[in-house]
Amino acid sequence: MFSIPETFNYYTSTTTMFRFATLVVLFVVVGGLSAALQSPCPRIITYQRSEDSGDWFGYLTIPQLRGVKIADIKVVLLTSAILEQDETGHLSLFRSEDKTMRRIEYGDSAEFKLHFPRQNPQPYVKHIDVNGVVICEGPRAPSLFDTQSNIFYTLRIWTPRVRQQVRPSLFNEPRHIIRTFNRTESFSPGRFPIDIPSFFKNFGTGDTRLETLADEEDKIYDSGDESISVVQPPTQSTTTEKPLNAEITSNACYKDFTCGLTAIKGLTNLAIGGKNLEKGQLPWTVPLFDQEDHDNPVFICGSTIINRRFLITAAHCVYGIHDFLPAERILPVPGMYNIDNFLEKDAHLVQVEFVIPHGNYLHDEPLNDADVALLKLKEELCLSEHIIPVCIWRGEDDLGKILNQESIVAGWGLTERGQTKVPTFIRSYIVERKQCYTNLERSYPFNAKIFCADGRGSVPCRGDSGSGLVIKQGNQYFLRGVVSKGTVDRNTLKCDPQKYAVYTDVARFRAWMRKKMLNHL
Repeated sequence: MFSIPETFNYYTSTTTMFRFATLVVLFVVVGGLSAALQSPCPRIITYQRSEDSGDWFGYLTIPQLRGVKIADIKVVLLTSAILEQDETGHLSLFRSEDKTMRRIEYGDSAEFKLHFPRQNPQPYVKHIDVNGVVICEGPRAPSLFDTQSNIFYTLRIWTPRVRQQVRPSLFNEPRHIIRTFNRTESFSPGRFPIDIPSFFKNFGTGDTRLETLADEEDKIYDSGDESISVVQPPTQSTTTEKPLNAEITSNACYKDFTCGLTAIKGLTNLAIGGKNLEKGQLPWTVPLFDQEDHDNPVFICGSTIINRRFLITAAHCVYGIHDFLPAERILPVPGMYNIDNFLEKDAHLVQVEFVIPHGNYLHDEPLNDADVALLKLKEELCLSEHIIPVCIWRGEDDLGKILNQESIVAGWGLTERGQTKVPTFIRSYIVERKQCYTNLERSYPFNAKIFCADGRGSVPCRGDSGSGLVIKQGNQYFLRGVVSKGTVDRNTLKCDPQKYAVYTDVARFRAWMRKKMLNHL
């Protein structure tokens, strides 16, 4: 609580004014004990009062977790007081673990009890996200006297009828972080209007797995090798035709290639309103998996080949709970078409040597514009008609030169029919900043290194994060953007096809990319 001393070296009128202000503050705080604050998202969280203790708590419901392997829940609260070190708050299951799993299996919401850091005053909800997907966002911006509490809970989800063993309690323990705002931090009161749609970082997360709606039964992929992390390139060619400008060497890898060329002409046939991509149409598109469990890698994001040794993706795709994933956790599979089939003859399972996120990336800042990372591979890629680098943008940075120009985005994200196993694509059109901010009901800084694109009824969705936005110039495709953020409809909790997607502007990061690639030769 912020209190004002009763003795001042000011005039009597000033002292009286401050005393009156103090009484008003005390009245408001004491009044908070008898009434709950209004929730910004009543369908997600409500303020409840315990019949036994009389304490207030948050009743939190997380929908649509059926089929999800891991749910990383983060609740950010703002308390108008300076909290003590032990006033942390935490999340717990509202029901037993077994009952919670059965509710999830039946398609019901998972229920949680949010224990507030302090009863007086009650905290405000700043935002709640699941696997990086923001499902609730409050209208109140932090003030000078607020303490922000970040409360985490990781839920490992298992199917009750096939449960083999008790899950270690390590995985279902709450975690917390407290940060007090000070005068050096700036917050705009108008940054989060009350009626804005929820924003999510991944069309899924790199670290978010809400977009990864896995099958009910765990799938076991027998690669014929003890390790699933590395498979050597095939020793024989898998194609009978030679793509343009490519010379095939004796080991079936292209010796020479032209970036941005595809062996398949046209996109005849990401998401919401998207169409299936034919195998080899965009051969620089690569799925990324989290192989924490080597026997069951989990799809997390898309990425793009930019040369034989480097891929580019979104920084949030390779971010874990508290830090970036180690290189050995990330499994790129160039040439893969069906993300359920690790035995595809053209799929190469490769190892990452370095994860190189941009130094300005801030995971908890929704307006951050440095959502980009490079992945350096341990070995050069074996290029083929299914594995070709895209061309890095060679034109001007000026977005005005490409307004309303058609672009293509492809990935393995959610579609209106659910989780896709083969890539889909959409056509999208770059819009001017003012139009973007009006559509999204929020503003980025003037010099933000992002742009928006209108899918005209189609939109990238969860799982498309990190995928590339490419523009065709002549016969070649050039990478201009990386899928960063999108909007979730609060009513349906699905991707909103009427809202624009936000992309990291690759053209503005070319100097950084060049420097990092040279430093990691």
